[in-house]
Amino acid sequence: MSTGTAKPNFETTESELIQRVCQGDKEAFYSLVQPCERGVFTAAMSILNNPADAEEVAQEAVLKALSALPRFRGESKFSTWLIQITINEARLKLRKDRKHLYESVDEQRTDEQGDYYPKDYADWRKSHPKHSIGRSYVRR
Repeated sequence: MSTGTAKPNFETTESELIQRVCQGDKEAFYSLVQPCERGVFTAAMSILNNPADAEEVAQEAVLKALSALPRFRGESKFSTWLIQITINEARLKLRKDRKHLYESVDEQRTDEQGDYYPKDYADWRKSHPKHSIGRSYVRR
């Protein structure tokens, strides 16, 4: 049976906090982010597998969320939005960190005098597991 009296809401709602942050209240942003901290770090850690990089990405995501908060449409919870920003930042970090691994084999290399020299490639066949398995059968 209800008595007809509603309990007062002592907790500030997410939308009220967002509104306060957009009006310049930085403490409200901390109240908004604090419940999401563990989830943000976990999301970054699951992609990067490095605590230092995950912490860096988590901080970047929080700063990006702060600057983009006026554009938050409220179609999802703030925590979902923040974690998605974190995931995107972590993937971006992976792409940036691996950029040097992708060199064009078609690109011609030249030295200081402008003379062409071919790229030196390692012979992968000597260390390929397929070849070492074949050798173990021969030894029996």
